Formats: sequence, C-alpha cells, structure tokens
Amino acid sequence: MKYLLLVNLLFISCYPVKKQTVTIKAPLKEISLNKNDLFIVCRGTYSKSILIAQNFNIKDSNITHCGIGFIKNDVFRIYNVSDINSKKSCLIIDSLNSFRKSSDVYYLSIWKCKVDAGTLKAIKRKCEDYYRKKIDFDYSFTLGNDNTLYCSEFCSRILNDANNRKFYFKPLELHLKNEFYETILKRKVLIYFPVDFFEENKEFKKIYEWESSK
Repeated sequence: MKYLLLVNLLFISCYPVKKQTVTIKAPLKEISLNKNDLFIVCRGTYSKSILIAQNFNIKDSNITHCGIGFIKNDVFRIYNVSDINSKKSCLIIDSLNSFRKSSDVYYLSIWKCKVDAGTLKAIKRKCEDYYRKKIDFDYSFTLGNDNTLYCSEFCSRILNDANNRKFYFKPLELHLKNEFYETILKRKVLIYFPVDFFEENKEFKKIYEWESSK
C-alpha cells in the first residue's frame, strides 16, 4: 500500500501542471493575467480625448477606445473595432503592444472581470464569429446594424449576447445641444454606448493603469 502511494505521489509530481496565468509586458511593469478571466483593455489618445472622452463618456476622461481581451492558446488577444482604412475589416486582433503602438497614445488601462467558463467560452466564440465577417466602422454612431460597429458598441454587444444576466448594458440617450455635433451626426439626439460603458458594472476591476506625462 505504501509502495502504491509513493508511486502515485511521484507520478503527480512529474506530471506537467498547466499554468493558469500568462505574463504580458506593459509600460513600466509586467502583468500576470488569469486564463479564466475576461478583460477590457482601453487606451486614450490626444487627438480624441477632447472630442470623445470629455464630451461623451460617463465619467472617465481618459478612455477613447476599448476592446475585449482574453487569453487564447497562451496568447493575450484584444478584439477591437478601430477606425482604420481597411478593405478587409475594421475588427482587428491586437496584442497589448500593437494596441498601444502609436505616438498619440498617452493612456492605457486594463480591467478584469471574473466570469464562469460558459460565459467566457461564449465571448470567445462570438468574437471569432464577428472576426470572420467584414466589419465596417460606424462613423454615424447608429445602433442596430450587425456589420457596422464602433468600438464600445461591439464590446457591449458581445457581452450582452454572451450573458445578459451578468451583463446588461443599455445605450445612453444624449441631447447634443451642439450645432457642430448635430451637423456631423445629422440628428439632435444621440443614442449610443460610451467608451467607458463597462465601468457601470462594478464587477470590472481596474488592474493596471499607465499615463504618460503630457
């Protein structure tokens, strides 16, 4: 009996244990991310901070762009809809490095949310489903078109569709009262998802933040 117990202990000690975390390099530090968690990754750019963050966000004055992050095959991936000139699709997959690779980026943050395995699996599947489509950037910021999206509309839709009990994000209604915005958007009332929409859900915790000196 003792011999069998010893053999079992040796077998367990020699069996490779899969790591539950992946370490990524961020400005000023390394971050350990759990494979079972969901992440929202955000950046802020000088060119859009006044236009977007200070006028349309709920409370965050830095965030101008967001994407959904998770670990797949031991690689941290960020799915985000960007206003890029692409004939293929405006939905791209970034690493943290490529997500912030711009001289205009002055702010970066990562938010973590614990989810069950079924919800995370659904989020990953839905992100891949959208990635196989041709997604156009929604410059008019209107809701309802499956293939024409902007960053926060994409993120909120993925989360709501994956688990509408845990995530139930509703768009805001904003009376513009600004001739410039009314002319550009061709309406007086904007119904939209702000870039910091997810901060209304207290289960999202900020685990990393970086800001360059202005």
